[in-house]
Amino acid sequence: MNLKNKIILKLACAAFIIFYYYSLLWMLLMYLLGFLYIPINNSFLKQYLPFEYLSLLILVIGLIWLIFKSNGTKFIHVLLQDIGIIILSIPLLFIVFSIFKMSIDDGINTYFIVIRDLLLTILFVNYNDYKKLKKM
Repeated sequence: MNLKNKIILKLACAAFIIFYYYSLLWMLLMYLLGFLYIPINNSFLKQYLPFEYLSLLILVIGLIWLIFKSNGTKFIHVLLQDIGIIILSIPLLFIVFSIFKMSIDDGINTYFIVIRDLLLTILFVNYNDYKKLKKM
């Protein structure tokens, strides 16, 4: 992959991160995970596996699969993998930091939260790009 494609890949990922984070589409994924709450709450799993940890487990498995198991080093494959990582990483970070009481709901500075989440998402995407593009 040449330098022009790498620059386009980075700019496209940055634009999608900003669009996805500020459009609150990531909340849709949180609501989809929320449908698991009622079956877990009404079953014996509640005492062994709380809802937050189960949704965290689902998102982590998705991220691990996208980063380590998915193949493809063409431009479109890497771009789609990066978009998938962005879609999963923002709700993952929200859940992780909510568990540790470091989220927006806990009274921490909103700008700090947004910048932290965006930087960690960019770190996930750049790691995937590094891992996939070094094979070329």
